[in-house]
Amino acid sequence: MWKAASRCFSVVSSLCNVDGLVQLHNAHFFMSATVRHSCWTSTSRRTGCIGLKLGMQPMWKKDGQRVAVTLIKIKDCEVIQVKTKERDGYTGLQLGAVNHLTLNKVSKPLQGHFAKAEVPAKRKLWEFKVTEDATLPVGTQILASHFSPGQYVDVTGITIGKGFQGVMKRHKMKGQGASHGVSKTHRKMGATGGGKVSKATA
Repeated sequence: MWKAASRCFSVVSSLCNVDGLVQLHNAHFFMSATVRHSCWTSTSRRTGCIGLKLGMQPMWKKDGQRVAVTLIKIKDCEVIQVKTKERDGYTGLQLGAVNHLTLNKVSKPLQGHFAKAEVPAKRKLWEFKVTEDATLPVGTQILASHFSPGQYVDVTGITIGKGFQGVMKRHKMKGQGASHGVSKTHRKMGATGGGKVSKATA
């Protein structure tokens, strides 16, 4: 996925049922009646969306319990292309998010791809497999109202690069002692439990 500075794109997906339930990896959650569709069945799969992670902040419940939440902004998310079984072998939707400010960073083939869909050039493209009864026209905007309050979603993304890291952070090793007798090796790996030495090489 595309990433910049301390931000990363997140992909949110859901599978919707006509009974008002959302299935995410065999889990069933409540869904409000405002997002139901008369054509959907128990096997209908809706498209997800592409979001930009803004950060985290706390929220408080009515009983005073503090809950950490992640803020995801759905910015310029539109349907770019509709995949069909007849042409592509599967049914799906290609979405794009975050408009490019300048076209000189977009390749010529992608410029033609966006021009055909009559949408601004996007910084990120992603595909979602959907059922035929859940397809959307090209140019349809995906907003936060695509999901209902309290609905559980499956979110995937990548973190920012952290560069070269030591064994304590990368492999969760304990490190050396922090008291006397240790010189400049506090965060070094140290011994890792060598194997048994055979008699033939002793």
